[in-house]
Amino acid sequence: MPINPYDSFRNEHGFTEFKSNLHSDLRCSRCLTTKLVPCSSNHFALLHWKLNPGLAINELLLGQRIPKTLYVCKRCSHFCFPTFQTVLCEHCNRQHSVQIWNHCGFGNWMGLVCPDCGGEIPSLTNFTSRVLMTLLSPVAIPIKRKLHSTYTNWARKRIARSRDKYYTGR
Repeated sequence: MPINPYDSFRNEHGFTEFKSNLHSDLRCSRCLTTKLVPCSSNHFALLHWKLNPGLAINELLLGQRIPKTLYVCKRCSHFCFPTFQTVLCEHCNRQHSVQIWNHCGFGNWMGLVCPDCGGEIPSLTNFTSRVLMTLLSPVAIPIKRKLHSTYTNWARKRIARSRDKYYTGR
């Protein structure tokens, strides 16, 4: 069973470091090292997500999303194994394993949501889906404004259940 990253190195009541120092405080949930490397949108796999027009179907119809910045452990693995990837929530400065989205990888049409604070985790957008959403914006923007808080509450509960399944193994 993986180590719960909420138990040890991040306190529950607000982590108040500057964002420039956040990278040095991130830890791998497997080996607890601080040697995490950020993989931003320049990485080849993330570029594939942005440029492949076929993946717009995954994003728009299925609701699959990929965070803009993933942190990968240098000691444990490389980018291709999501077991060692973490995401940082910009709102509450909490680190989350990418594995908590295992049981709810689909249905994230309005973006990834932090299970703790409900803040939006920035995600990549496919070029084709961006063009389609620009064309559909007169319809999509009012719908998003109306359903945003309902969606956020639903997604937050769903991701919290998924995280509990990941850490408890049930």
